[in-house]
Amino acid sequence: MREYLARRGATHFRSDELVAARCPLLGYHRQQLQIEGQTIEPAFFDVSLQPGLGEAAYQAGAEQLTSFFHEHLAGFRHADLIPESRRIIDACLEGATAADYADFTA
Repeated sequence: MREYLARRGATHFRSDELVAARCPLLGYHRQQLQIEGQTIEPAFFDVSLQPGLGEAAYQAGAEQLTSFFHEHLAGFRHADLIPESRRIIDACLEGATAADYADFTA
């Protein structure tokens, strides 16, 4: 799916076409997409809907991902860090939402 979209060029999605992932570090995803008349299954966009995964596994993975970022980002907080980078790291360590992360790129 990603390869197909990459080959189609720079695809931009409107904000009303996206929903925040339950794990903020995963950002946003589409609820649905139709390409050349074919509807793409929601499980391709929302990891929590993939067969065999389940809610508990999704949550465990989200916690592992969050722990990894918290553990490794703390080591990048130096006095000479540019202010924008410090704000992004601090936001992550303080439990930022997907919208908080999107604000950094707006």
